[in-house]
Amino acid sequence: MDTLDSLERRDPWRAAWQALTSDVLLAALVAVVLIIGLALALLPQTPAAADALAVNRWRAEAQLRLGGWFTPLDAFGLNDVRGTPWLRLPVLALAAMAALRIADRAARLRTSAAAGAFNDGARLRVTDQAPSLADLQAALYTRRYRTQATDDALHATRAPLAEAGSIVLHLGLLLAAVGLLINIVRGWDVDSLIINSTTPAVLHGAETAVLQVQESTPQQATLRLEPSGDTLTLQTEQSGARGDLRITLRRIAPGYRIRAAADDGRALAIRTSNYLSPTESAAVDFGMDEGVTIAVPEAQLVLTLLHMPNGAPDELRAYSIGTAKEIASAQIKAQQMSIGRTHLTFEPLLSIELDAHSRPGDALALVGAVLALAGLLSCVILPTRRMTIRRSGPWTEFYADGRGVHADVQALLRVPPTYTSDSNP
Repeated sequence: MDTLDSLERRDPWRAAWQALTSDVLLAALVAVVLIIGLALALLPQTPAAADALAVNRWRAEAQLRLGGWFTPLDAFGLNDVRGTPWLRLPVLALAAMAALRIADRAARLRTSAAAGAFNDGARLRVTDQAPSLADLQAALYTRRYRTQATDDALHATRAPLAEAGSIVLHLGLLLAAVGLLINIVRGWDVDSLIINSTTPAVLHGAETAVLQVQESTPQQATLRLEPSGDTLTLQTEQSGARGDLRITLRRIAPGYRIRAAADDGRALAIRTSNYLSPTESAAVDFGMDEGVTIAVPEAQLVLTLLHMPNGAPDELRAYSIGTAKEIASAQIKAQQMSIGRTHLTFEPLLSIELDAHSRPGDALALVGAVLALAGLLSCVILPTRRMTIRRSGPWTEFYADGRGVHADVQALLRVPPTYTSDSNP
């Protein structure tokens, strides 16, 4: 007589444990975490700026770059991974699940040769027509199982190789998740940062970037990074890395630092935008535009600077506030010019715009990804399988778990018996 039993009723805590650590849940977490990691690596991220104007400008630029994708990505927080707390939960869950699975695999690896180590497997088959335990042991050996026989039972496992591959897989997932968490917690992004040749720019915290004027040209710029002292030479739209810091040079633009003074030498405030406070020293660059406009409210002047092509001298045009009447026009050949009772100083300036990103967890995440892929390949080639075969009188019970183990059980039942003393009559 040959019967096929359904899965035995298990202890509820054991069932809950297996549901919590199921392969389906693991695969879902890996997929979600992979999406989060790709978003952090590839999508523009909201800069950590307290200035609402800077954030709004970034959002407008991101909408232009991403088009119709911006709204759904923004709705799920993928454009602001660091500022969306719930996106950390899948990463934490993956790290915790991988750690639990590593502990479980390590414990099973230590006890795989002990009798009764596989009693928690599902009972797949009960039959009175099975070959002898000796025949089954020989067949399992040809299928790369390690076996241990007792008087009435046979324990078989693919460990340690298969268990070791599973441990490598989950160790890789753990390292990748921890690396991503480090990037989320300690990484940072700066977009569209303007640096000119006279003022260093703060990238993040104590890290600054200084434009090296003597080594920079309209085609490339050289930056000195502080406090490390490293230098980085980039061309437009080129990226470079120093450690966990990656900088992308967006554009290089000529410009001027402009100061205005009255007859008595008193500095006059200059306004470069309606959204910015006036300043006594205004840095302007031409960027993608051929001209820039500033105002000297106290002198009732509006100044338009025009960038001339082919190396021709730049031009200045001055208008009177209120009347829009042009009152002066000249080429900017000298560093000092006067318009009526207002004295202007023009200092040539080179400006660059860059994006900077720090990913301190990238190295750990990369190592984890390599280990996870190697472990996954090992599990595909040699999946973890465990089996306990018990003999009680004429009946033989097969307990087993692992991917593909059902096929092994079916193959064992087809092993020709040799009719030894352990064989069924």
